[in-house]
Amino acid sequence: MDLGLLLVRLVVGAILFAHATQKLWGWFSGPGITGATTLFHSLGQRPAQIMVRVAAGCELLGAALLVAGAATPLGVLIAVSTMLVAGASLCLLKGTLWNSAGGGEYPFVLAAMTVVIAFTGPGRWSVDAAMGAWWTSGTELRGVLLGFGVVAVATVAAAPAVIRTRRVLAAQAP
Repeated sequence: MDLGLLLVRLVVGAILFAHATQKLWGWFSGPGITGATTLFHSLGQRPAQIMVRVAAGCELLGAALLVAGAATPLGVLIAVSTMLVAGASLCLLKGTLWNSAGGGEYPFVLAAMTVVIAFTGPGRWSVDAAMGAWWTSGTELRGVLLGFGVVAVATVAAAPAVIRTRRVLAAQAP
């Protein structure tokens, strides 16, 4: 199980890193800051350029924490809330869930993969485990409560941005 958790943390962390660098520097065929700013503006995330930097910063921080398995509940919270905003915003913009039509399916999958870490913990091969963090041991009930707590806080954290997108898109509708 520890190897599986490490692999999930590494994969999600690498993808979040790529997402952030696509926005900031245009790496991995990304739009760069200018293109990302245009998208964020259309989604009602204003001031758009600052919001792009905030989103990319969250993705970078979440990626680093997940890869290291350090402050894992915080890393999960950051990653899940950021991907919930991305997924919901794309679904609202395109009117579909499916990635093939521009919807938010893919960010939701990343959020779901990250939620698994909230419920299981980072595993033995993590900074948290090496430091004896309280969330790395204990009963299964502790993991369930921590997992649901992180998901609830991430949802609340994502809500204002999603509501802002919904309002802007509704105002633009014919």
